[in-house]
Amino acid sequence: APQLLPDSLRNKVLFPAVSFKNLSVHVNCGQQCFAPLPFRCRMLQDASADDVQVLRHQEPTDGKYEVLFPVCLPDRGAFDWLDWFLAAHPQYTELSDRRMIDWAVKSGLWSPTSHSKSSSNDRPEINFGIPDLDDGTAKDVVRLAAAMQKRNLVVMELEGNLAKQQRIQGARHFNLPHFRKVAEVMIGEPSEEYREFIFARARKEKQSKTHLEWLARKHERAKQRLLNEHRRQAERARRQAERSQKPAVAGSSDAGLSPAEEEDEPECIQQEEDEQAEPPPEVELTDAEKKKACLLMTSQAQDIEPSRLSAALSSFCCPKDDEGFDSVRFAWRLRSEAEKTMSSWVAELRRTRRVENLKPSAWFWEKLQRWLRDVELWRAKLAEFGEPAKRAARMASKVTAKHQDIWKTGRKEGPLGVGDTPGAELQRNAEQDTARLIAEELERQDLDIFGVSDVTDVGDGEPLFCNFAAEDWALLSLRYELHLLVHAFKRDCEDDGRPGFPPEHLQFYYSIYFKQLFVPSSYGFEKVEEVLGMLRDTIVLHDQAMESQVPDDVFDNGIFVKLTEEGRRQRQERIDSGDESASLRFTASILDASGPPQGAAASRRQSDVPPVKPVQPQQLQQQQQQQQQQ
Repeated sequence: APQLLPDSLRNKVLFPAVSFKNLSVHVNCGQQCFAPLPFRCRMLQDASADDVQVLRHQEPTDGKYEVLFPVCLPDRGAFDWLDWFLAAHPQYTELSDRRMIDWAVKSGLWSPTSHSKSSSNDRPEINFGIPDLDDGTAKDVVRLAAAMQKRNLVVMELEGNLAKQQRIQGARHFNLPHFRKVAEVMIGEPSEEYREFIFARARKEKQSKTHLEWLARKHERAKQRLLNEHRRQAERARRQAERSQKPAVAGSSDAGLSPAEEEDEPECIQQEEDEQAEPPPEVELTDAEKKKACLLMTSQAQDIEPSRLSAALSSFCCPKDDEGFDSVRFAWRLRSEAEKTMSSWVAELRRTRRVENLKPSAWFWEKLQRWLRDVELWRAKLAEFGEPAKRAARMASKVTAKHQDIWKTGRKEGPLGVGDTPGAELQRNAEQDTARLIAEELERQDLDIFGVSDVTDVGDGEPLFCNFAAEDWALLSLRYELHLLVHAFKRDCEDDGRPGFPPEHLQFYYSIYFKQLFVPSSYGFEKVEEVLGMLRDTIVLHDQAMESQVPDDVFDNGIFVKLTEEGRRQRQERIDSGDESASLRFTASILDASGPPQGAAASRRQSDVPPVKPVQPQQLQQQQQQQQQQ
């Protein structure tokens, strides 16, 4: 039987709706019933004019209904502008995800108030537990229905309206002749009309905050006034008790206070009453507050989720006349100013925003595998050649054996001079061998590192990296890893407008590509920039972006060995000259992971390797005498 409308539905628009699970419902809005009913009622079309209110939309004079596509920058109050526009133009209907949620909630559906981090103003999380509503099917149906209605619409897709291809696809949905498609660009300084709305809202918020502070001060003054009154009453009672215990004096007052105190008391009470009657202050916005109100969003949620913003950043641009719109209106600033603002905003985000959904490409894995094979080959070559300390010991043993042989046999290459003995000849040969060793070492130091064709053999089978300590192997790996990371990032982000990434993002991208953490403290520094200071020959900063000085198509990875050897020699020269700041202070985890194949050299610094000392003849004589005595 018919029931009375509840108070919450009175004087509101009612839409006939019947919901049955898995059933199709046909709503009859005609004048006759399809079947007899057990009660009598009037049909909707037969309703009295006094019982219904027929609302008709005023048709535009040219018969064209506008479909607005707002183009706004994220986090610049785009949805605040939309609320203001809809309030000033109620004949427009909003099409957006947030409007779908609003319709569902008003229809009685329950949705959780807390949202995930991926939720945003443009793409709020829809979680009603209804598949067709949660996956966007209902939204598509509503858009198809709206494309056939004669209504003024606002298609609020913040990300989609910024991207060219998505704008073109969105405009194609409204191709009926009664639509006029307009791209409304709101970029730059807002219009005066909208600025007044923003200022009024900011002033209202500031007034509300100031009023609360005024109420707090008023409450505090009332509390203090009450305490003062209690204090005066206690003082009056105390003085009255004191006077009651003393003999009465002619001319004294029985009120408990002296005449001077009685005169001061009304003044204190009047001052407290004046402070209590102070009206709430009126506030005005400063220039800084006005500028902040125009730039910052008021909602706590972000307009576009960061990962989506980074992925779509390369496609953002101002709309053009050839994108299928009937008109492109720049409501706030001229086209040139809006395009300049858009370009500078995109460039700034490219420089500072991380690419959240970046994935290493096959090119990166191929280069990394080739590098690992080269490092394994170099380590095997170093193991075959031997450690620096063992090589020095072998050289010293050869010199010692030669000198001992000369001492035993007394032979010499030329005739002995007058008064010459085998010991004198031994002294001359030792001096010659020492000079030869020094000359060979100087020759190695004067070697043109970048002129070496094969880093595994610079002469006599000696590799260029034979003097590498654990720190040098760590720097060698770090040089190539950062070089590879910089080039792989440019390839994988697929954004020609990104020159690279700043040092602040190095740790994030390093963990994505190499699946491990990059900790500057492991290299003895606190900041990433300080670590990069050791690798100026490979990685440089250009416009706050990391760039590699080695091209990505380098064929021979030996260039990184040459750069590391050059850096080692320069660092060793500084250490020898007394510059302690040149010493490296890597953690044990870095040294253990990057040390040479032999265990003895893996944990020893290059500066700790003892130099080769020439063998003195006196030492040989003492050793020979000890052997003869035995």
